[in-house]
Amino acid sequence: MKNNNVLRFFLASFFLIWVNLCFGQERWVLANIDEIRGVEDSICQFGKKYDYPKRLFIDYLAVKVDDEYKIQAINRAMPQPFEEDTSDENLNELAFYDIFFGGLILEGYDTMNYGLPSFEEFDNYEEFEEYYRNFPYTLRDFYFFDVNGDNKLDFIQYPLFHNVMQTDSHWYILFLQTENGYKQLHFQGFIVDINFNDDGTLNEIKTFQPRCCDNNFTFFYYYTFDKEKNKLTLLKEEKILTCQFNGKRPFSEF
Repeated sequence: MKNNNVLRFFLASFFLIWVNLCFGQERWVLANIDEIRGVEDSICQFGKKYDYPKRLFIDYLAVKVDDEYKIQAINRAMPQPFEEDTSDENLNELAFYDIFFGGLILEGYDTMNYGLPSFEEFDNYEEFEEYYRNFPYTLRDFYFFDVNGDNKLDFIQYPLFHNVMQTDSHWYILFLQTENGYKQLHFQGFIVDINFNDDGTLNEIKTFQPRCCDNNFTFFYYYTFDKEKNKLTLLKEEKILTCQFNGKRPFSEF
């Protein structure tokens, strides 16, 4: 009998400790979530307000080159992988190539009015967004200019359309021409500001990454370019809650 009482006491004690740990931890988690929400609400109500940034047009930077020059440069910068090669590495390169260059067409569009249908011409928002998301790249999305002052034309593939990268986030590559091909410099977000050194070489760029998925925050990124090392370095990353922007978020960023 004594042993049974001891066993019951032990089991009861274990159960109480387990309940306290489980529900106590849950209360602790809930308290921290409420605390975080309180901080976010405070920032949203009393923090700095931002104007929603617009994508910077970089047409003014570009040197005019013909389509044939662009095609040759693109093929040098990123040769098309062989479809016969079924290795994982080659399949990844094929997927990456298709995202950037798989939809290249020579027919351009007017970069000021785009020559695309308006929202009113679609039956619903989903159809409208699907059309714009899958609109094919054109050679007009490639801009050529000398980034590092070596008298060689570098280029960037920089689409004007929202989500045209077929990804949930915006990311781009600067292709710097070298003696042996092209060097890739990756950065996140679409460009909202850019400035140059006195000699015309790239100095800094500021980019913006809109919200993705169910997130309620966005990012500003500040990059600096070292022309001696041909290197793009992230200087600062600034996280901004979506509620801190003035007005409603536009459908597209331009």
